[in-house]
Amino acid sequence: MAEHCNWNQDGDETSGAWETACGSMFRLDDGDPFENQMHFCCYCGKPLSIQRFERDETGELDREEPRFFPASAA
Repeated sequence: MAEHCNWNQDGDETSGAWETACGSMFRLDDGDPFENQMHFCCYCGKPLSIQRFERDETGELDREEPRFFPASAA
């Protein structure tokens, strides 16, 4: 069983929709889950990891590596 619930940004880099590893969707109107001080999944209770979309140097849309909330900030 996974230690974290990974949230993937759904759509493109401007999307506020997030698909959760535990099978739900969540919408944020501004920023990502970490910028909104979300540390745990509100559906399964596991610590969050997130993957945002970003554009590479050629302008192609790609998913960044998973990020984890810093333990020192929790």
